[in-house]
Amino acid sequence: MDIPTTEFSEQGPMMHFAHANGYPPGAYLPLLEGLTPKYHILAMHMRPLWGTESPEEIHDWEPFARDLLAFLNGFAKGAVIGMGHSIGATITLMAALDKPELFKALILIDPVIFPRWMGFYWEVIDKLGLVYALHPLTKGALRRRTVYPSREAMFESYRKKAVFQNIDDRGLKIIIQSITEIDQEGNAALKYPPKWEARIYATGILRDHFIWKKLGALKIPLLIIYGDRSNAFWQMTANKVHRTLPTASLVRIPDASHLVPFEKPQIVSKYAAQFIDNLSQSGN
Repeated sequence: MDIPTTEFSEQGPMMHFAHANGYPPGAYLPLLEGLTPKYHILAMHMRPLWGTESPEEIHDWEPFARDLLAFLNGFAKGAVIGMGHSIGATITLMAALDKPELFKALILIDPVIFPRWMGFYWEVIDKLGLVYALHPLTKGALRRRTVYPSREAMFESYRKKAVFQNIDDRGLKIIIQSITEIDQEGNAALKYPPKWEARIYATGILRDHFIWKKLGALKIPLLIIYGDRSNAFWQMTANKVHRTLPTASLVRIPDASHLVPFEKPQIVSKYAAQFIDNLSQSGN
């Protein structure tokens, strides 16, 4: 099938942006608008936005990485700059570890990668059938309100939520615009099914052993940008990445959470642009 795609710009070296769980590509406009003047930016939509796939078919995140590889094989001409946030960052790294020739550089924003011991622990939880009961985010996802009378009403509700407090009004309005569609009754309805969101949470970590096994051999220039209050990319994980791959660049953003690309879009964009510019100057 043709994978739905958002194209942010059409000129310059090709960059692919992989979005997070629950946040379609359009949510990242404040981040990507700092890069669109120089780069041809494409963003493949992940399976939850296709409307044809079942979340029960997903048992780990490998299918998402395969989707990205299939998209790049069919769309990109030559190696691309791979950029992504959250699961988007993780599957970009997985794809690059599998097919490094498709990537010229990687920019991972708060990837979901945990220490190896956490992966083994989660595999046991998965085999016991307890992931939905024990994961801290699955229940909230399944209870998420899916319809509001209007986008304005949704904004007023989301503006009060602690998780969005460090996102400015413009950024939050762009997020709401991207995650909703107006139904026949004029309501604002979520595009991203809560069952998919919960399934992605539940199946995370289960392929992290693949990442740790291959990371040390990665030759592609790598930048990881993460929030100092992230619950998805811990400081111990950052330290482990540095020990495993000393050539990797890691940037810790102060006063930022896992939603760092929404909270600090200009700062994240600046570090990404500097990283690419430095690679160009060094001939990579």
